[in-house]
Amino acid sequence: CDWSSDVCSSDLSGLSVLGNYETFANRRESGLKHLTEAATELDKLIAEDPNSIVNLRQQMFTLSHIADLRNTLADGGGAVAAAEEFVDVARKLRKADSADARGEADLGIALYRLATLLPDSQVARKQTVLLEAVDLLKAVLHKNPKNLEARNFVLNATIRLGDVYAAAGNRSTAVQKWIEGLPNVGQAATIVAYLDACRELATDAA
Repeated sequence: CDWSSDVCSSDLSGLSVLGNYETFANRRESGLKHLTEAATELDKLIAEDPNSIVNLRQQMFTLSHIADLRNTLADGGGAVAAAEEFVDVARKLRKADSADARGEADLGIALYRLATLLPDSQVARKQTVLLEAVDLLKAVLHKNPKNLEARNFVLNATIRLGDVYAAAGNRSTAVQKWIEGLPNVGQAATIVAYLDACRELATDAA
């Protein structure tokens, strides 16, 4: 189960499958209902066994889908609330095994996703969240330079951090971050972020 998957294996996979199917079938409200039900049931299981890695991971990804759905439904506050929750779960997973690179990467990705959902008015919070995300993901990449997922998220998080600095009026630091992001191009999925960075650098040089 990872950040791009639609289903995690567990006893609650039926609700997860149904919620995600309905989402892809453009029945977002119904999909959100079933995913929320799955999250509620997972809360009960986690309360009974707080150290269950399987349930914690399932909850993290379920909340991720809920955040995406709420954002699609123009519920920005609800999306951020769900994102705050999956970041909390990611921290618990990392704490359960601090030597686990997967947990380190998941927390970095969760923080990046939270930053993308925070309103533009929360500049300082975005900077703080993205800085932590980049540090975690760079640590993962340092341990395994072939980790394309970590490389891609380092690129996106670093460029997004540059955008935040630019919005705050700190153009020199923004340019520095855009340049830092460029060497981390890993695969085709990152080309949009790569082109965004090039565009920003070209604009700054004009």
